[in-house]
Amino acid sequence: MSRGPGKWQRRILAALEKRSAVHMRGLLSPTSSRSQYQALYRAALRLSANGKISIERGGLSHSLLILARPGAVGARRSSAKC
Repeated sequence: MSRGPGKWQRRILAALEKRSAVHMRGLLSPTSSRSQYQALYRAALRLSANGKISIERGGLSHSLLILARPGAVGARRSSAKC
């Protein structure tokens, strides 16, 4: 039985209330550990599976993960700034 969104899911949803899209790395501090990045990634995957966000790839090597509100058209180009 779920108790609602976890810490990382709440952080993602709060960021997406302010902007239509965010870079996933922008939600972490520069000193974040690999395990914190992985926890954030798992939270994003779960939110995406539930239809609450969409995940896109961006950047020159397509290695940058961009989290967006569902249906945010052109979110990658216009508002995914850190």
